[in-house]
Amino acid sequence: MQFNQDFDKIIGEDIYLSITEKNSGLIGGLPYYKYGIHLNDGTLVGNILVRIGHNFNSYYSGNFVYQVSGAYRGQNLAVKALNAILVVAKYHKMEYVIFSAPSSSKGYLRTFEKMGAKLLEIVTPPENYMYYYKGIEPLAIYRLDL
Repeated sequence: MQFNQDFDKIIGEDIYLSITEKNSGLIGGLPYYKYGIHLNDGTLVGNILVRIGHNFNSYYSGNFVYQVSGAYRGQNLAVKALNAILVVAKYHKMEYVIFSAPSSSKGYLRTFEKMGAKLLEIVTPPENYMYYYKGIEPLAIYRLDL
């Protein structure tokens, strides 16, 4: 896969994303772009990663991993970052993306619903999932068509 330099900085609504890592993926993993999430004044408020493509493991782990620092939660910054980063998935001709989170993580699930994603299922990942561990919480799996 070819990484696109045009995505080193992505301007979103009230935020921007700045590239921190491009990775071709680990064994069994997918290539990804990782960004810092910044307010327009430059304040770093979190990070977000987009995995390009789909495989068995990404169904359970999702195409996105994000985190917003505690003081900045509740301001829809995750929704703004996810909306901004969708351009990367579209560029790489992804027809849909998967969102995933533990089913008890209500904040994540609200974010997925604000994005317009549809719940596919709540499922306990199988033992051959790369991040499986005994006692893993069921995951809520959402799909967003692009």
